[in-house]
Amino acid sequence: MSLVKLALRVVLVTAIVAYFVVAAGLLVTRYYVLPRIDQWRPDIEQALSQAVGTPVKFDAITADWYGLNANLTLSNLRILDDQGVAQLGIPNTQAIVSWRSLLSLQPVFRYIGVEDVIVVARRAPDGSVYVGGFDVSSDDDDTSFWQSATMRWLLAQGRLNVEDSRLVVVDQQAGSVPLVFQDIDITADNGLLGHQLDVRLTLPQALGGRLEMAAQIDSVAGSLSRFLVDEPDGYVYASIDEFYPQAFGAWVPVPDVQGSFATRLWLDVQGGQFTNFSVTVAGRDAAFAANDKSADGAAFEQFQWRANGPLAAIGLHEALPDLVKTGGSLSRVSSSLTVANGQLRLPSAGMNPIDADQLSAQVSVGLNGPDDMDVRVQDLTLANADGLVTARGSWRLDAASADRAGVLDVQGTIARFHLFRLFYYMPNTVDADARQWMARAFKFGRVPRASFQIKGAVDDFPYGGAGQTGTFSVNGNVQDVTIDYANEPGDEGLPWPVLTDLNGTLDLLNDRIGLDVSAGALTLPKGQRVTLGEMSGKLVDFESNPVLTLNGQTAASAQTYLALFDDTALKDIAPAFVSEFSGKGDWEMPLSLKVPLNELEQTTFEGKLALNGGELAYATSPALTNVQGVALLSDKGFEADGLSATVLGGEVKLSGGVNDKLDTVKATGKLSWQEVGKYTQSGLVEQLLSGDLSYEVTAKVQEGGFDVSVVSDLAGTGISLPAPLGLSAPQTAATEISFKGSAQENQPDVWRASVANRLSLSANSSASGSPFFSDVQLAIGSAKPLSGSGLTVAAQLPSLNLDEWMPVIDKLRGEMADPTPGESSALPSLKVAQIKAGKVIMGANNLDDVTADLTVGQGRQYSVKLGSAQTNGEVHWALDNGKLQDGFHVRLDRLAIGNASSTDAADKAKADKKTPSALPEPGQLSDLPALDIEIKDLSLYGARLGSFKIRGKNSADNKQWQISQLDIINPHGQLKATGYCRFDSNPGVKLDAEMQISDLGAMVQYLDQGNEVRKGRGTIKANINWERLPWQFDYAGLSGTAELDLQEGVFDHVSSDSARVLELLSMQSLNRLLSANINPDESFAKGFPWSSITGTFDITKGVVDSQNLTVNSPVATISLEGDSNLVDETWDLRAVVRPNLDMSGTALATGFLVNPIVGLSALVGQYLLRNPVESALSQRFTVGGTWDKPVISDGSGDANQSGQSSGSTSGSNPNANSQSQDSSSANKASGETEIDTSDLQSGN
Repeated sequence: MSLVKLALRVVLVTAIVAYFVVAAGLLVTRYYVLPRIDQWRPDIEQALSQAVGTPVKFDAITADWYGLNANLTLSNLRILDDQGVAQLGIPNTQAIVSWRSLLSLQPVFRYIGVEDVIVVARRAPDGSVYVGGFDVSSDDDDTSFWQSATMRWLLAQGRLNVEDSRLVVVDQQAGSVPLVFQDIDITADNGLLGHQLDVRLTLPQALGGRLEMAAQIDSVAGSLSRFLVDEPDGYVYASIDEFYPQAFGAWVPVPDVQGSFATRLWLDVQGGQFTNFSVTVAGRDAAFAANDKSADGAAFEQFQWRANGPLAAIGLHEALPDLVKTGGSLSRVSSSLTVANGQLRLPSAGMNPIDADQLSAQVSVGLNGPDDMDVRVQDLTLANADGLVTARGSWRLDAASADRAGVLDVQGTIARFHLFRLFYYMPNTVDADARQWMARAFKFGRVPRASFQIKGAVDDFPYGGAGQTGTFSVNGNVQDVTIDYANEPGDEGLPWPVLTDLNGTLDLLNDRIGLDVSAGALTLPKGQRVTLGEMSGKLVDFESNPVLTLNGQTAASAQTYLALFDDTALKDIAPAFVSEFSGKGDWEMPLSLKVPLNELEQTTFEGKLALNGGELAYATSPALTNVQGVALLSDKGFEADGLSATVLGGEVKLSGGVNDKLDTVKATGKLSWQEVGKYTQSGLVEQLLSGDLSYEVTAKVQEGGFDVSVVSDLAGTGISLPAPLGLSAPQTAATEISFKGSAQENQPDVWRASVANRLSLSANSSASGSPFFSDVQLAIGSAKPLSGSGLTVAAQLPSLNLDEWMPVIDKLRGEMADPTPGESSALPSLKVAQIKAGKVIMGANNLDDVTADLTVGQGRQYSVKLGSAQTNGEVHWALDNGKLQDGFHVRLDRLAIGNASSTDAADKAKADKKTPSALPEPGQLSDLPALDIEIKDLSLYGARLGSFKIRGKNSADNKQWQISQLDIINPHGQLKATGYCRFDSNPGVKLDAEMQISDLGAMVQYLDQGNEVRKGRGTIKANINWERLPWQFDYAGLSGTAELDLQEGVFDHVSSDSARVLELLSMQSLNRLLSANINPDESFAKGFPWSSITGTFDITKGVVDSQNLTVNSPVATISLEGDSNLVDETWDLRAVVRPNLDMSGTALATGFLVNPIVGLSALVGQYLLRNPVESALSQRFTVGGTWDKPVISDGSGDANQSGQSSGSTSGSNPNANSQSQDSSSANKASGETEIDTSDLQSGN
């Protein structure tokens, strides 16, 4: 049901209500003429119910007079259904009774007015429609509410007026939300000459704004107009200031229209039917869609459409045959359209959506029959971001083309058109591949102005097929055009070069495109540009078999030309080796290019390349600079004759070529080793090789790679290596180097070299470029190369001087892969090394018959197996990204450092007052590696120490090298220590050590240090802090504490040799003690026994202080306190000697090897025991002087000269005591005694 029809029904229902009111007024007038008319209310309700045909109730009725007419007022009028439920309520009803009631004998009212009425319009689930309780859905003339006597009675009333009322629409069938129409004002004037209706209401907010409608029917004028002329006898006018069609969809079927609209409609009425129309529709944010599946539609930000003509011309007569009149003289509908910022969607016509920033047109449509229609367009203007089009023309669909898309005849101009959007405006009648090609090919470009014409059948567009006679042409200038002509990448996935920045003229005719270029470029994927000069281009048959041809002059940098054959699909067309070239400079080349777009692999090109002094390099070979000459380059290869250049610091001449006829290039020249070092980025080359090299090179290029051989005698080349690899510049050595290069990414380049039986090398270049070589096999001397990946080294030499080779090895290590993360290198990581040498020289020490096998396992685990006459074992370490992990692990079965004769050199070094070593800078040794060393049998300068273990590592703050274990163990004792070495501003060593001795005499002999001691056991503990050690051996830096506890030993066989070995012990004075004739039974001749030696020491900056050093022996107990200065080698001691008078011939000790202070106790003992009877009681002594010449004084100030010869050691000399007494008396005058140690030279 249309909206108009629904509105009419609402008006008629309201009129029914008015009828009830009039009926009530007549009853009141009839039965109640007095002010007390309300007494007859039940009778009046019954009469109204009979007139209306349904129960009617009201609360009260009053009457007064209005002029000559009775005015009735009814309160709360209610219309009930058969069950007594109120269907319509009218709060207040006003009615003026017409005197025509008397003539018609039924209630007739001059005026019926109601206000504030709420009317409910309801569609029941079965489709029936009720308004105010009345069923208005029937169209049967006998049962229709609109044809009922009630409706005719309402139309017979003078005026029906409804004010400020509401209409509630409830759709129970659809289940939609009820609608409420407010502010309803209805006026219906009925007269003898016609009817006039005015309706005003407010739509629900969701539906729109204000609706106004007016209708007028002239009964008399209409009859005359139909009789005399074909003129309308009435009209219907409606306007809505704003409405939202899409919002009506929940209640009534509406077209697919979105947006906000305002409209005005005028309909002519003739003979009860609509004839012509005039409509204006304006909208904003409007969108239209066809109700079929075509997806046609439009959307506009601003929209205005005007149209007029017969309703039958737009087909409404088929939908509303009873309401729309057919026939008449009008057969065309004229319209005008103006839109802004919109879009047209016409997929049914094979078009893409068309944006319309501005669109205007004058259009007329003619219907000449069911299959005969023509559309004429004048003054069409379309403007959008793609350009401006003006056109005129026509489109016709007749019976001959009913099964096709019609015939088009359009002429116009294009301005400011973007060429890259050409594909977008092509209908689907154009071949799909051609449209896709246009979409991809035309990336950019402008057409400032061009003319166009389309004439012919739409289905044949663009008229390139056989037998197609239509015309499609575009002629004009183009600017800044970009054409990406190839729709598919090459075999390797590389794109084709793109034509860019083209300027010239465009000539398009049907399926052929011509372009004359005055300027432009070929642009590569990375942005490089080959400049185009005067050039012509053609694209023919672009719908079926397109072929692009280009002919003209080009210019570009060398890198750009080479990238043209490396970064684009031309790499697939050019010979494989061409992509391996690199170059510099400005080159020129006339170019011919032919590209079959459907068979891109058939592309051909040809150019004559002028290098103009530029630079050229092939693959990883060194670059040719200042290249002079020309080369012919094509899809078949290149050819050069007489090319000259500079390479690696020298001149070279080249000849030959590589194409379908040639495959070899030859070069003769000279190079500089300094330039070779720069090329390889290897400092080794610059440091080890110098001078020049003359060479002959032959390079043969073949499919997938090339071979290069270099021959030279090395004349003029210097090699700065130790024997056997060194070579001076005047010397010669036959040398051959070969290089096998591969153009395949997964195939390495292979290097081979041999130098006069001194060296052989085989290497593979790295695909990544770092390191430069991936696999290197190096053989030196008579060794055979080792197989394997990475760097392998084999050497077999009669002798190897490591002092000379270590700097070279350090340089090699710096060139190996991963020396520091992120740095480039020339050599790969070392994997295997095997070295054999008859002798290895390391400073003052030599190793004989040396073998060293180094291997690198998974995870950069290094392992070295060592073997020689002096040592045997293994060393292990690991690297991670060039960093040492977990330090070095050394495991040796034996190690002999130096020999017994080496100690003389060591003694001499100590005696020399050399300049001390420089101290490290703070933090300089913070990267000192961790060490884990175990030696089962260590010998040092002929002294056998036993097993040796040390473990240490850097602290977390890298300021200390922490010694977690230091063990020296042999069968007679062991030393254990922990501590650290400092690297800060006060470097040095701190140790906490303890030595456990099970047999001191046996330990001394085990160390091969003589037999001066027998037996003895005990412990020596020390906690020392030695500053500047090991960089400077200076006692002034020594501080700490020590504790001595020795038991049950004998000093024996003291000699000058042992005295010199023990140095600080100064046991030379003991020999004088042993020479004293104090024991007639000669037991002293067997040694000096001691039961214990104990004491503690404080050491401060090289001064040793003891307050409790005690030597207990069968001869005496000696207690000492005082200092011994290790720096100045002087004494400052005080001694107390308590002789043991009960000794019965027990032998005195003959030597003591532990401490200089203990040695002094023996000297004091010697002084006392020389006169045992006189010294029966304890005596005190002081010891001063130097270690070499100590001076002893007794407590009384008397001095004793201990100058006796050691030759008398028994009681056989009866004058011995007398001589001693005389000597003592002779020296008392001086008060002190100087002990001359020179007398000990002949002692036992």
